[in-house]
Amino acid sequence: DLRQKIEKLEAILRRTSQDCRIVADFTYDWEYWVTASGQLQYVSPSCERITGYRPQEFTEDPSLLERIVHPDDHSFVEMHMCEDVNNPEKPPQAVDFRIVDRSGTVRWIGHECQSVFGDRGEWLGRRCSNRDITERKKAEEQKESLLVNLQESFAKIKILSGFLPICASCKKIRDDEGYWHQIESYIRDHSDAEFSHGICPTCARRLYPELYRDET
Repeated sequence: DLRQKIEKLEAILRRTSQDCRIVADFTYDWEYWVTASGQLQYVSPSCERITGYRPQEFTEDPSLLERIVHPDDHSFVEMHMCEDVNNPEKPPQAVDFRIVDRSGTVRWIGHECQSVFGDRGEWLGRRCSNRDITERKKAEEQKESLLVNLQESFAKIKILSGFLPICASCKKIRDDEGYWHQIESYIRDHSDAEFSHGICPTCARRLYPELYRDET
C-alpha cells in the first residue's frame, strides 16, 4: 500500500544520505564545495586536521579561507579564486600554495578544483580538494639544496683539474689573470681544503742540522 511505499522510499533516502555523508565526511583530504554564487556550501571535517579550524568556522566566516593563506601567496591565490567565479567552462586546475594554520605553522597545500553540475546540466560551482603536501615540499627543498651543493663541488673540482702553471723554483701558481700565488693560498681559494703547517724530516735536517748530529 501507499504507506509501505513511503517507508521504502524513506529507507532508500536514509541509505543514500548515509552513503553520501560517509563519502563526504570521511575524506582524508580537505574537501569543500563553492557554489556558483561563491558561497561555501560544504566543508569536510578533515579541514580541522590540516588547518586547525572546524568546518563551521569556514561556513560561518567565508573570508577565513582567504585569511589563512600565506601573505606571500595571497595575491596569487586570490587571482586563482576570482577566476573560478561564474566560470563553468574553466578546466580542472591544480596549484600549490601556503597557508598559516591556527597554531601559526606554515603548511603547503596542493589544491585541485573542477566544475560540478546538476542532473539537468546546471552549473553548481566548483568542487575543491586541498591536500597537505608540506613534507613533500620539504623533501623537494632538501633535494634542491643537495643538487646545488653537488654542482658547487663539481665546479670546484673542475677548477682544479687540467694543467696548472707552477714555478719550478718557488712553486707559486699562476692564475687565469696572470698573477702568481702561493700554492696553499691558491688551493684554499679554489677548494674546501685548509692547511696546517709543519716541517718534514728532510727539511728539518737541512734547517736544524744540530738536532740530528747524533744520527750520523
